[in-house]
Amino acid sequence: GIGQDPNQSQTPNLDGEQANSSSAIASQFNPKKFIITEPMYNEVTDVLSVVDSSVVLTFRFDHLPDFITKVEVDSNVYRDSNDDGIFNNDINFETTTKQSFTNTYNASTGLIRALVTLYDNTGKKYYDAIDVNFRGVDFQASLNLNGDSGVETAGWAVVLTGASAVFVRLLKLF
Repeated sequence: GIGQDPNQSQTPNLDGEQANSSSAIASQFNPKKFIITEPMYNEVTDVLSVVDSSVVLTFRFDHLPDFITKVEVDSNVYRDSNDDGIFNNDINFETTTKQSFTNTYNASTGLIRALVTLYDNTGKKYYDAIDVNFRGVDFQASLNLNGDSGVETAGWAVVLTGASAVFVRLLKLF
């Protein structure tokens, strides 16, 4: 997770009655890690690894505490979907009722990072993001190894030992 606006405190400001009814939820709320998706992503790496060429991803917000008043989603910070020249400021989805957001992601899109911004009842912002990583989708072609029979075996070695991708690319240069 990314966290909170650095100019704002980490603790949400709850008023009297709301603090009593929401204290259990508020104590479970992690302002640095609050995204829940279906299918689930790896919470350690903040990556959803996808084997297919596309995935329908649902972001759930019904678990958020009452002091969260608005949710915004930029479905891919690497795409400028509102054509303003700024990539990471698009609002592809917004809710004040904590309804879910569903989006289809495709391997052909390239890099994908979804950014979720929460606003609490005092105006504080909280940020969290996940990457969608398409693995196993013609990995050899993504390294430009197709068509060169001399390095076909090396291409398969990359699939098995992912860390040697740079080495294989260097071999191809010589």
